[in-house]
Amino acid sequence: MKSSYSQYTVPMTSERLSYRRFKQEDIPALQRIVSNPITMRYVSNGKPWPPKRTEAFVKWNMEHSDDIAYAICRRDGDELIGAMMLAIYDYEPNFLLGKWVITIFISMREQGKGYGKEAVLYLLSIHRDKEIFASIEPSNTGSRRLFESAGFEKVGTLHYKKGPSDVFRYAARDGIIDGHR
Repeated sequence: MKSSYSQYTVPMTSERLSYRRFKQEDIPALQRIVSNPITMRYVSNGKPWPPKRTEAFVKWNMEHSDDIAYAICRRDGDELIGAMMLAIYDYEPNFLLGKWVITIFISMREQGKGYGKEAVLYLLSIHRDKEIFASIEPSNTGSRRLFESAGFEKVGTLHYKKGPSDVFRYAARDGIIDGHR
């Protein structure tokens, strides 16, 4: 069930964004994004990343392609504005174990412009063969709206140490995503 970047032409583009592998030069821009407590409040443990974690994340994603991580950039200048990961969930035994789970975060100054939805729809369009889930904290209304508008439906709730998380599954409609086959 593992994927490989070799299946896809990287970098890839949508209307306003490009998606590519991370590179060493991304570390400062990514650190500005992941050090913001508001941006990171719903990601992972809900805390900003220290520089060493950001460096390790970029390095690991430069060296591995079993799980899929994309640097999200604006097409007008290749400015890094976020990250999106699609990975097989293997953290703790629950309903999501062994399933593809998407995680996305966008810089605070770029939120509310539709970039998150554009990125999620693009990811869905190139990974049509996968059943994809999202785990969203109930208070994260922005992500809930984003994923529902992209065709995800709530299928349950998981209870973690840090609190509940609603589970959404992508419900493709006859293989059509946002009007595209």
